[in-house]
Amino acid sequence: MTQNTFTAADGSTPGYRIKGEAGPWLILCHALLASSEQWAGPLQTLSDSFRVVCPDTRGHGASRDATPADSVAQMSQDVLALMDHLGIDKAHLLGASMSGVMAQDFASRYPDRVEKLILANTTWRYGPEGHAAWQARIDTARADGLGPVVEGTLARFLTEDFHTDQPARVETLRQAMMASAVEGFC
Repeated sequence: MTQNTFTAADGSTPGYRIKGEAGPWLILCHALLASSEQWAGPLQTLSDSFRVVCPDTRGHGASRDATPADSVAQMSQDVLALMDHLGIDKAHLLGASMSGVMAQDFASRYPDRVEKLILANTTWRYGPEGHAAWQARIDTARADGLGPVVEGTLARFLTEDFHTDQPARVETLRQAMMASAVEGFC
């Protein structure tokens, strides 16, 4: 899978990966603290049937040095710019966790660009308890770096069996998360 960049509306150059030669377009958008590396497992199978694009959200993965997104709308604009860059008129759009919020925003702004919307482990909004939990994680990241936040995220995202059966994969995900910029998380 080749690493590439595109130019966003504000001049930043977020990264993305692409795999697959034929079939409909499928855009896989990762969770907070993750990167396109999140999709390494299913990518092999999916790319047999789809042309798969995996963008790295600003502050994550190959987009670590891009100007951090200041809104969900800006994240949606990045996906639109990427689609335009690649000449994609319409795609299946999968958003996981944080990117699920973005995918809903994208579909509401650009419904003619979405073939199917797939939402995984996400919400449409956070209530007061959710905001408090996120603020606590942000405070921890600012004070202590991403390490404690990454460990908590891995514990929430992956089952104990996955940790036991796939230690190399867990470590790859840990390293990808640790490579994120604190500003991209906060």
